[in-house]
Amino acid sequence: MDRYEKAAQNRAKASLLNKSWDVGAVQARYRETGNWYHTLKRFPAALFDSHGYLVFPTEDALRASRHIHIGKQISVPGGISSVPGYMRVIASDASPTFHTDEVHVPESFWEGAVRRITVNAFERDEAARRACIAHFGTVCSVCRFDFGATYGELGIGFIHVHHTRQLRDIRVGYAVDPKRDLIPVCPNCHAMLHQTSPPLTVAELQKHLHNGTGNA
Repeated sequence: MDRYEKAAQNRAKASLLNKSWDVGAVQARYRETGNWYHTLKRFPAALFDSHGYLVFPTEDALRASRHIHIGKQISVPGGISSVPGYMRVIASDASPTFHTDEVHVPESFWEGAVRRITVNAFERDEAARRACIAHFGTVCSVCRFDFGATYGELGIGFIHVHHTRQLRDIRVGYAVDPKRDLIPVCPNCHAMLHQTSPPLTVAELQKHLHNGTGNA
């Protein structure tokens, strides 16, 4: 593959990730290693690597970064994953296998952005998940299904955790509030919440449940 084909491939990859991860950048650049990119001229803009991305709301924000060198091209010596605000979407030690559950990563209460498959996959702090469950319990917030009550010991403590912040509100890393931003839901309801973009609220999904055969 010559450099023109490679450049075209990188442009296509940037466009695909910008859309599928719901980043919302006006201009997007992709480089697998995350070390250098062509310049950015339209904002908000985003730089992507093979595992995540970095958003710059304005040109001033780009130029203010101490981790980025701007010349004829954009150079990031440590890779964009080393820059504060980097959104890791796929774990660096994992192949991009698609799952319908969330990815839990123990790193303090900090959230990344998302990739949209069947439901949104987050790099979520396991401590934030535990704090959410400690506050709300493990009964589904939508349909009230209780795995422990239904499956006994096998199901005790099992539940998904849904992130309620709208994707377009997340542009840089932020401190997640387990009581405000997270809610426990069963896998079925979790998938249904993500049937729309942005996701449904719990109240909205409960209306669908009442209109169907469920009786939450």
